[in-house]
Amino acid sequence: MRYECRNIFGGETIAAFRTYEKAEEFVDAAADYPDWWTVPAMIIVEVTEDEL
Repeated sequence: MRYECRNIFGGETIAAFRTYEKAEEFVDAAADYPDWWTVPAMIIVEVTEDEL
């Protein structure tokens, strides 16, 4: 199982991680980015091996 950070509006995968915590850290870091308005809105999605 892995977790993907996906663009809320387009659905494309921005980054993939092995743990939810790492994905959450990525989303939090993106929100703290100085030019935060240039970072797409993201959602964390759990992806199983069957979906890969």
